[in-house]
Amino acid sequence: MLHMKWLRPSNFAHSAVVLGVCALGIVGCSSTPPAAPDDPKVRLAKIYVSAFMAGATHSMEPMENAAVKKALTDQLVTSTLARLTAANGAFESQGSTRTGTFQGHDVVYVACHFEHGALDAKVVLDRDSKVAGIFMVAPGGH
Repeated sequence: MLHMKWLRPSNFAHSAVVLGVCALGIVGCSSTPPAAPDDPKVRLAKIYVSAFMAGATHSMEPMENAAVKKALTDQLVTSTLARLTAANGAFESQGSTRTGTFQGHDVVYVACHFEHGALDAKVVLDRDSKVAGIFMVAPGGH
């Protein structure tokens, strides 16, 4: 299932940007305090977000599960980045991380700073610690 709904910083409360594929149908999850930077899942999520923001799909593929590999094409990543940048300005840097869980799946939130605001990249990991989805949500959101 592929979802795309674009947002501008002015309407965070009403929208979520879904950048990838998540067959899990994540609706809510429990969140914990900031994540330990040496956590392997946090490192994986930060590397994945860096590759995504650079449009480096070849670097992303080894970290993805089969569903994401199939659905998250070069063209989709390129068009997604163009829309994300048009709405939020240039990607500038990553910030803090936090973790959560949903139905036995780990979720890592990576703060992303853009020229005109901030979003959290929500990286969902399956039971094999492969990326099962990536979403952009309002900072501190689920």
